[in-house]
Amino acid sequence: MNYDPSSEIRQITIILVISLTFGLLTGTLAWTLVVSLSGYLIWNLRQLFRLYDWLKQEKLSDPPASHGLWGSTFDHIYQLQQRQLKYRARLKKVIKRFRDSTFALKDGFVMLDDQGNIDWWNPAAEKMLGLRSPIDSNQLITNLIRHPKFKGYFENENHERPLVIPSPLNNDIILEYQITRFGKQDQLIVVRDITELKQLEKVRTDFVANVSHELRTPLTVIDGYLETMSDNREMLAPPWHKPLDQMTEQTRRMSNLINDLLLLSRIESRDNQGRHTPVDMGATIHSIRNDLSSNLEEKQQTLEIILLSNKQLLGPKEQVYSLVSNLASNASKYSEQSAHIVISWLDTTTGAQLRVEDNGIGIPAMDIPRLTERFYRVDRGRAQAIKGTGLGLAIVKHILVNLDGTLEIESKVGIGSTFICNFPSHRLQSTKQKAS
Repeated sequence: MNYDPSSEIRQITIILVISLTFGLLTGTLAWTLVVSLSGYLIWNLRQLFRLYDWLKQEKLSDPPASHGLWGSTFDHIYQLQQRQLKYRARLKKVIKRFRDSTFALKDGFVMLDDQGNIDWWNPAAEKMLGLRSPIDSNQLITNLIRHPKFKGYFENENHERPLVIPSPLNNDIILEYQITRFGKQDQLIVVRDITELKQLEKVRTDFVANVSHELRTPLTVIDGYLETMSDNREMLAPPWHKPLDQMTEQTRRMSNLINDLLLLSRIESRDNQGRHTPVDMGATIHSIRNDLSSNLEEKQQTLEIILLSNKQLLGPKEQVYSLVSNLASNASKYSEQSAHIVISWLDTTTGAQLRVEDNGIGIPAMDIPRLTERFYRVDRGRAQAIKGTGLGLAIVKHILVNLDGTLEIESKVGIGSTFICNFPSHRLQSTKQKAS
């Protein structure tokens, strides 16, 4: 019903005019006004009580019959109730579809409030985490998942990377946790069983390691004989000199490939995760420059070292050395004659940063996301000439995972490349004096 406010004013005006006229004619003006206004007030109070009685009913019913302002009010409230019922019905359908879909998923879902208390979970989460209803409802999640790494991950603001730890029910089951924030600081934890995936990764890693070990022995024998033949090459006919050099070169390339595969296998298995020591980055970078001195001199390249941080990096020393060495070696390999390379170690607001910059050939933007894949080549023809193993950046990526670091790559073809390794503050340790 569309109500016109002016009609209510007309009604009041008519009541006042009639009351004034009757009161003047009878000489009882005051009493007539009191009785008229009291009657109008009593009628409005009656409508208000009817509204109250109607609204407090548990079941929705038709609005009370009335007219004027009250009739319009009853009708509008009734329409709002009807819309709310339709909205609630749609919301129930959405919630039911959401619950049915999450109940059918193999991944676990746990909803938390802004304090970290459990609001809801699906059957998969109940099975993987051992949650019990209704006992565990409104319980703090860290009281139920007591793994120290989970507590640190949960309290950390950065949840870009998932957490992988054993199940609280069975150490043989490996779970992956991913936390997402939504609403008013509420949180959703997605739990995934990756036991089978981890087993497949272990099989692959073990296979590569075993094959590499098996190949190392015959290659060592072949390399020994080739070295002996090279030392006595004057005894060989000249036509054999070139094949001997090629066999020696390819054997050493294969040995380097096997060494890189074994190193990558050790890094993936995290054999050295318990031997974290403070690594002096300044001394490490200077040592690597000395190791590359012959290559730098051969290509007439310069390597500049900038040390703006006194922080030491906590991690396996051999892995940190391999990380910097691979980046510096790549910068030299993929830069032209007289190139300038800069290795920087500096502080950031969140930790520290290792930067390796060159003004080399650069990398096309489409190839950057795939650079850390095993054996990926940007330019296969040029890569064959450089004679790399194709595993350097894969090793870098896995070392950074072990060191909780991240890799950023900036590059423009013909201008150069910058490899940026970011390390969080908990992986750093200060020294009294700045490294030189």
